[in-house]
Amino acid sequence: MEDTIQHSSHEHSLILCKVEDDNGDYCDACHEPLSGFPFYACKKCRFFLHEPCGELPQELHHFYHPCLLVLLLNQNFKCQACETSFEQSLAYHCELCNFYLDTKCALLPFKKPASQDNIIHHFSHAHPLTLFANREAECSACGEPCVGPGFLCRICKLFVHKSCLLNLPPQLHYFYHPCPLILLTASISDCRSCRTFRTKKTLIFRCVKCKFDLDVKCALALTKSIDTNTQIQHSSHLHPLTLSENNFTETIQCKACRQECLGPIYACHECKFYLDKSCATLPQEIQHPFHPHHPLTFRANLPEPSACKGCGLYDQSFRYFCERCSFSLDFNCVLMTPSFEYKRHDHLLTFFDQTYFCYRCSICHEWDKGSLFRCVECDLNLHFHCHPSVRHTFHHKCHPDPLNFIKYLPQDGSNELYCDVCEERRNPLAPVYYCDECDFVSHLRCVLPEVLCPNAENGSDLAETNVSASETNLVKIEERINKVQVTKERMKEVKTASETERSCSAKVDEKPQKMLEPLKEESEELAAKFALLTAKIVAVKAKIEGLEEERALRVRNEYPIDQS
Repeated sequence: MEDTIQHSSHEHSLILCKVEDDNGDYCDACHEPLSGFPFYACKKCRFFLHEPCGELPQELHHFYHPCLLVLLLNQNFKCQACETSFEQSLAYHCELCNFYLDTKCALLPFKKPASQDNIIHHFSHAHPLTLFANREAECSACGEPCVGPGFLCRICKLFVHKSCLLNLPPQLHYFYHPCPLILLTASISDCRSCRTFRTKKTLIFRCVKCKFDLDVKCALALTKSIDTNTQIQHSSHLHPLTLSENNFTETIQCKACRQECLGPIYACHECKFYLDKSCATLPQEIQHPFHPHHPLTFRANLPEPSACKGCGLYDQSFRYFCERCSFSLDFNCVLMTPSFEYKRHDHLLTFFDQTYFCYRCSICHEWDKGSLFRCVECDLNLHFHCHPSVRHTFHHKCHPDPLNFIKYLPQDGSNELYCDVCEERRNPLAPVYYCDECDFVSHLRCVLPEVLCPNAENGSDLAETNVSASETNLVKIEERINKVQVTKERMKEVKTASETERSCSAKVDEKPQKMLEPLKEESEELAAKFALLTAKIVAVKAKIEGLEEERALRVRNEYPIDQS
């Protein structure tokens, strides 16, 4: 009975054939001639495998690639070790990363054939390497002249120092990149450290999945020790960063938080790479209240852009990342903590001064974009002005008149708009607190602690708070009106006395006439003020009526009357 196997790469059974049955065919795994070896064959499909090739393991963990590789019959692929293209062949494949490794490269040992002591097969190169005593050439690993013994690939004309070839590790775990870097031969390479682009065959450390290259010289140089007192090796940059004072005449920006650097910095002056000291010293892994179930790990180089789960900013900036949930936070959101209470939600809310996504308010159910109160964990969003604890009118310590919340403030056409509290630039489309009489404007964030009522629990309390503020203003206005009225009565008495004296005398003395002139001017001025204050009283009363209507509407919406 013939020996047969059922191979995973072929639908029919394969029959073990003797050496003399060979007809000049080639193995579909290693592409070597069948002559001289027993082989498995499906003669109907003309599919052949050397006996050892037919017994290759179906799955393989290889140092070339971090994922599990599966043996499959593949078409039109390129081996990512030797860079040979195949129309159809057995190869080890990672479907997730689209990674291919032909069977010869997958099983290539680091060994000397017994019959040839001067030839070795090395895992970094597809062809045999021949030992030579001395040759004038440049080492394809370190780039230095080949003085002394080395190895030569006669096919590729690749020269490598003996010490480089025998001492370099098969893979390197480098702090700057999360995946292992594999030592291999590349026809084209682009070193991420020295930014050297090469078009000749070179030994490099590469992550095939992320297309990340690091030449041997840079890999060895970056493992040298640094001065720990003034330097750090940060995972966001290939070179050491030196602690420096910020003495720059021009404005420099932190690469992490994207804000202007104002204090001490860690800098790579060669690359013009700068980090705030506070950003540079943040830990590699944190536990954050926005994502309490898993830790977040610092990632300097995401493979593709992603949206921050806090503010919605979509880019490839520095992030803290949860690989398991694909949850990311940018550096600005990492520094935030939930701190504002909302009685109808179990978690504290966070105030975001600026966001980059459209949200639906959980109170008024309107869509909007911009500043908001937010629970990141539950994706609950509230308009700033819908939060029950927010005062719409209040007195600020920096301004004598009350400030009113305005969702949109029409502009005068100026290109530069500033907050009068912090004196920083403001977004012309963002809501503000505003005094119309004095043209005083404030960011929401600059007055946040003062506009929140800590004891407010529902919408009716908000209306009462805003009405009480208006009533306080009304009392002050009425007091000023009473003073004006008393002054006006006094003016009438003076005027009556003067007219009586004038009627009793045919000739009016010039002296009383001169005394009446300043009183007459004061009377006219007080009359103008009285008219202005009367108009303000009417406006305030109208605002109070509006707030009362708003409160009644909220109460009806929150506690609807059962019509049944």
